[in-house]
Amino acid sequence: MKNYIWLSLICLFLLPACYDEDTLTPSLADKNWKDSLEMEYPLVKTYYEKYGVGLLTRFDLNRDLLYNMTTSTIQTNSWNTLRVDPLERTTEKDSALAFLDKTLLQYFTNEEFIREYFPRRILLGQDVFLDNQRNTICPVCMESDARASSNGINSLHSIFSRISFAVSCKLNTIYYNEENYNNFKMDNLYMFICYLFEHNDFYRLFGPDFYLPSMENCYGRPLTGDENSWLGLGVYVEEGGSPADQYTSKYWYWNKGFVSTQYLHPILTVGVNQDMIELQASYGITEQYKFPDKEREVRTLVNQLLFVSREVWDSYPEVVKGRFGLLMEKFDEWGIDIRAVNPVIADVFPRQE
Repeated sequence: MKNYIWLSLICLFLLPACYDEDTLTPSLADKNWKDSLEMEYPLVKTYYEKYGVGLLTRFDLNRDLLYNMTTSTIQTNSWNTLRVDPLERTTEKDSALAFLDKTLLQYFTNEEFIREYFPRRILLGQDVFLDNQRNTICPVCMESDARASSNGINSLHSIFSRISFAVSCKLNTIYYNEENYNNFKMDNLYMFICYLFEHNDFYRLFGPDFYLPSMENCYGRPLTGDENSWLGLGVYVEEGGSPADQYTSKYWYWNKGFVSTQYLHPILTVGVNQDMIELQASYGITEQYKFPDKEREVRTLVNQLLFVSREVWDSYPEVVKGRFGLLMEKFDEWGIDIRAVNPVIADVFPRQE
């Protein structure tokens, strides 16, 4: 009898602890989301039955997105500042699914690839909103030429966690004008392709013909310094210029194999100006312009496949164009139709029959 009493008391003490643990990690999170699918929508039915991918117009935000944010994100308590407002009316859901299909899904044509590598859940909401001072959840939001904001907060076009992707279907904003429509479309494409790289570690699929020896010692390194440094980095004086006009030329940067994008430092239109660096230092700003790390650098190529103009393409050296060619080979293998998005890419990489 005494043993029974003691066992009962132990259970009473353990039950609250078990309950607290369950509140931290939703139970059956990977099983229950399928019950949320609204199969009356043909696109939802098709994607689930053919690919095992859930297009969720009805969802539980904690279960379907927030709980699988990264560990570092959870530690900063930023996850609970993200919301995805649900679509309410049937007409909204119809329009949102049509928008998703026309501006994102149709550019992926390899059914085996979709089954293997797509996120298991794609959430469609009225708005994706991060109510925080900085974006520690998904910094990729700050990268593309069509990004929603410079700091990746407030209303966003889309966001992703480890196994889910959430899209803003803010229809009044999307269809307000052509510029808005294109920004949503292009940023979502960029974000989705980045999700595929991040989640499936596609970075590892490329070899030394892509990650060039000229780039290997540069990733993450400062661009500023002495031009005779062992890395061969530093500031340079253009021929005929004065020491006061020192900067790192974009062509010097490109000839190593890197590309620059609209929002990627270190390369601006005029390069990196030494006076600017000294001014920053005088205000206690010590961060210098740097080469991107390897993963970020790959994403600059993805960005340029989507956004590059013919003028910029023609300016790129052959070493850069060769790297784009290797990336396009993978995109063709994966059935990602970038040619349909960017006519420049369709012209310089004609489809092989």
